[in-house]
Amino acid sequence: MNNPIIDEVRRVRDEHARKFNYDLAAICADIREHQKTCGHPVVTLKEKLGKKLYPMPESELMACHETDD
Repeated sequence: MNNPIIDEVRRVRDEHARKFNYDLAAICADIREHQKTCGHPVVTLKEKLGKKLYPMPESELMACHETDD
């Protein structure tokens, strides 16, 4: 079954991913940069859960882990 809306979303998503050679960390970094300037409110996981989080090393841009503190 073809759905033109889903087809369009997949096409745009693939074009964006192709720009970064399908590197998930690079894709996510680009999305974060866009969030800084898009003008829309962005809720972080820390704010949403109210839990203390610490960032992973720069090489793992997308990951965060919760602490038990």
